[in-house]
Amino acid sequence: MTMAMAMACFASRQAIAFNQILAASVVPVVILYLLLQCPIISGISQGATK
Repeated sequence: MTMAMAMACFASRQAIAFNQILAASVVPVVILYLLLQCPIISGISQGATK
C-alpha cells in the first residue's frame, strides 16, 4: 500500500482525521532525517566550501 492510499484510509465519509493524516505524513520524514542527519549535514558542508 502506498503512502497516499494509507492516508486516504484515514478519511471517511463523516469526517477527515487531519491530525492522523498529518502525523502519518510528518513522522516518517522526521525519522528519515534523524537517521540520515550526519550524511546530510556533511554533504551540505562539503558543498558550501567548494
